[in-house]
Amino acid sequence: MNTFRGPISRVSTSILREVIYGGHILSLGASGIVLTIVLVLALPVNVIILIIPYLSSQVVYTYNHFREIEFDIDTNPERAQHLQHQKRWMSLVLLGYLLVLFSLLFQTNLYTSLFVIAVVSGGILYTEYIKEIASRYFAGLKNVYTSFFWALTIFIIPCFYQTSILPAYLYLFIFVFLRWIVNSAFFDIKDITSDDQREIRTFATLFGKKRTIDILHTVNVASAIPLFLGIHLHALPINTLLLALTSLYGFCYLTRSAHISDKSLRTLSYLVVDAEYIIWPLLILAGRIIF
Repeated sequence: MNTFRGPISRVSTSILREVIYGGHILSLGASGIVLTIVLVLALPVNVIILIIPYLSSQVVYTYNHFREIEFDIDTNPERAQHLQHQKRWMSLVLLGYLLVLFSLLFQTNLYTSLFVIAVVSGGILYTEYIKEIASRYFAGLKNVYTSFFWALTIFIIPCFYQTSILPAYLYLFIFVFLRWIVNSAFFDIKDITSDDQREIRTFATLFGKKRTIDILHTVNVASAIPLFLGIHLHALPINTLLLALTSLYGFCYLTRSAHISDKSLRTLSYLVVDAEYIIWPLLILAGRIIF
């Protein structure tokens, strides 16, 4: 029995590291965001619309991680070490994601396909141009750009279901955008050194760790405002109210981040911050029960 324990342990450790450092938690979060909006709007749940955001995110993040692996060595050594071991498989993995993604898009409609291609292209452009060039001239553009494209994810829903764009989408778009400002700016705290060396002007490099966290506390609280406004104006159902608990979730990790080491900060980012969006559908389901 002990003969098999070693290989099994190594395989399970390898899988766990891939889930954490391969971007899978965040990609599942993309599916979590879409599922949340589907539940809020009481639309029928379709497996395809949940898989497409995951694959789209994996395409963008796999491309980004391996293009920037040399910059991760100093600021994200755990992820860099893992990705170095996977580097030879990158092309095949990326090709696999693309093949499955396009096979699923063929089962949807033209609007969904064009929308997904546009969003994925925007993610690739971020890696190739936006992060290195535009961010040098516009402080925080990296954060705004990534948050904007993540918030755009929700519009795959009217494309897929071929429904009109309701007022609810506006409030949910702003909510997702603000939540992602918190997420992306928080992640940049651990990358201050490398981003500063590359002259990438993120909020973290501009304001420093302490002040960035203080600013994010404000944005974190403000992110609940579009939910309250949407509910007040009857654009959103009352069960959406529980999504405001994400501000409490954000308060906890923002407060914790001020008192931990760089390694613990990276762990907090990968395991806690990225996992937030997976929790959202559970909040909506809980809201249905409570209200």
